[in-house]
Amino acid sequence: MSCNAPSVSYTVRVSSRARHVRLSITSSKGLEVIVPRGFDQHRIPAILRAKKDWIAKHLERSHPWQGKIPTDILPDDILFRAIGQHWTVRHVPARDLSCTISETGKRELSLSGPDRHVPAMLALLERWLILQGKIHLPPWLEQMRQKHGLPRFSRVQVRNQKTRWGSCSAKGTISLNAKLLFIAPELVEYILIHELCHLVHLDHSPSFWNTVNHHMTDFRTHESQLKQAWIHVPAWAGM
Repeated sequence: MSCNAPSVSYTVRVSSRARHVRLSITSSKGLEVIVPRGFDQHRIPAILRAKKDWIAKHLERSHPWQGKIPTDILPDDILFRAIGQHWTVRHVPARDLSCTISETGKRELSLSGPDRHVPAMLALLERWLILQGKIHLPPWLEQMRQKHGLPRFSRVQVRNQKTRWGSCSAKGTISLNAKLLFIAPELVEYILIHELCHLVHLDHSPSFWNTVNHHMTDFRTHESQLKQAWIHVPAWAGM
C-alpha cells in the first residue's frame, strides 16, 4: 500500500464543472485533485511535483493532530490477539515527502516516511488495519452465523470506529470495528453473535437478550469484559 505518487497520497475527482486542475486539501479527504472531464491524468504527477511545497505546507495545516502527536506513537510491533498474529514494524527513513507501507515479509511491515509526517503514516496504518479487518472479520461473522443458525445479513462493512465495537442497521448491514482484531477471540465472538442477534431483534429488549443468551449463555461475562478491552487497543489505532 503506497501513497507516493509521486510524493504524497491523493485521490482524483473528475468534475464536469471544472475548467482547470484544482488541488483541495481537507483533514477528512487529504489531498484531492479535481480535474475537468477528459483531462489527461498522466499529467497529474508533474503538477504535484511543481506544487510540492504548497502541498506539504497545507497538509500539515489541515491535519487536526498536527503538532500534537509524538513520533514514538508509531508502533514497533502489532499484536492481533483475536487471530493470534504478531507483526513486526520496520521503520525506514524517507528523505522526501513520500510515505509508504508494505508487507515485506512474513508478519513484517515496512513503514516509511519523514518524522514530521507522523499523521500521514498513522493514516496509512489505519488503512492497513481496516484492510486486515476486512480480510478476517467478515468470514468470521459468516462462520458464526452458520454455526448458530442465525439469519443472513445483507452486507458487512469494516471501519475504524471510535467508540463502538459493532452495529446492525434495520436493512441488515452489520458494521464491525477493525479494532476487534486487538482483543481476545472470545470477546470478538460475543460481538459477532450480539450483532447477528440484532437481525432477529433490532432493539435491546428482553427478547433480544434472551436470544443472545440462547446462543451464548456466558454473554454477561463478556459484556463486562468489553468495558476493559479498550486497553488492548494501541494508541496509534485509537487516535
